[in-house]
Formats: sequence, C-alpha cells, structure tokens
Amino acid sequence: ALRESEAARVAALDSGIRALDAARRGFRDEREASEAARRDLEQRLAVATAGQRVAERRLEVLERRLDDSEAARRDADAARGDADAARRDVERQLDVALGILAQRDQTITALSLQAFAPQ
Repeated sequence: ALRESEAARVAALDSGIRALDAARRGFRDEREASEAARRDLEQRLAVATAGQRVAERRLEVLERRLDDSEAARRDADAARGDADAARRDVERQLDVALGILAQRDQTITALSLQAFAPQ
C-alpha cells in the first residue's frame, strides 16, 4: 500500500510537472505571439509614420504652390490695375489731342472764312 501510495504521489507529481511544462510552453507561445504582434505593429507604425512624413511634404509643396499662385494672382491684379490706369491716361491724352485738333479745325475754318470772305 505504501508503494502504491508512493507511486500515486509520483504519478501526481509527474502529472503536475507535465501540466507546468505545458503551461510554460503555452506562456512561451503566447509571449512569442505577442512579440510577433508587437513587431508587426512597430512595422505598421513605421510605415504609417513614413506615409505621414510624405503627406506632410506633399502638403508643404501644395501650400507653397498656393502661396505662389496667390502671389501670381496679386501680381496679375496689380498689372491689371496698372493697365487700367495706363488706358485711362491714354484716353485723357486722346481727349486733349482731340480738343486741340478741334480748336485747330475751328481756327483753320475761321481763317479760311476770313481769307475767302469778300472784302
């Protein structure tokens, strides 16, 4: 009976050791799976971070293009204003020239009438 009791205890201890080994293997497998998942997430984070940097550079380029475009629009508006002012100046000069021509025409007409008037 003592031998059977001893054998049962050894069998129980052996069973417990096998259960602990199985649990240890399970924890090791879970740890390895967790580490693999962590590495995968780190790689995804690195890819996402690189993508974010690319997107930020593209945004900077687009912002510079927008600034350049707005500057070009302002330059075009200023050129349009300069052209309008030049046109108005030419119109004033034309009005003055037409006035001078009208006065000369009147003077020539008056002189012609005097020259050909019966005396």
